Amino acid sequence: MEIIVGIFITIIAAFLYFHFKGNPKFWRLTRKYPEEAYRFFYENDAWFVADGIHNPIGSKPPSGEWDGPFRIIVPGIGLIKIYGKAETSNESEKEFIKQIKSTYGIN
Repeated sequence: MEIIVGIFITIIAAFLYFHFKGNPKFWRLTRKYPEEAYRFFYENDAWFVADGIHNPIGSKPPSGEWDGPFRIIVPGIGLIKIYGKAETSNESEKEFIKQIKSTYGIN
């Protein structure tokens, strides 16, 4: 029985790690404002979006150092995959947070 509980806890821990890796505040805001996040990702060179519209869902970003895939659900589109350029995505995340705070008056 202890083995089953241990396996279950390990699976839950792995899920949480892979689900929330990266900047938790940033990903929380992308889930709360998915349409704004989608537009931000698509218009920003620090991100590659596989949305089934501009790039097929299974497509990979051009060569280079990319983090991801990360996934969010965008109303009207569905599940999209996002890859962030390793060297610029952290600054881009800060830019998105600042933009959302400014737009919606969040502290």
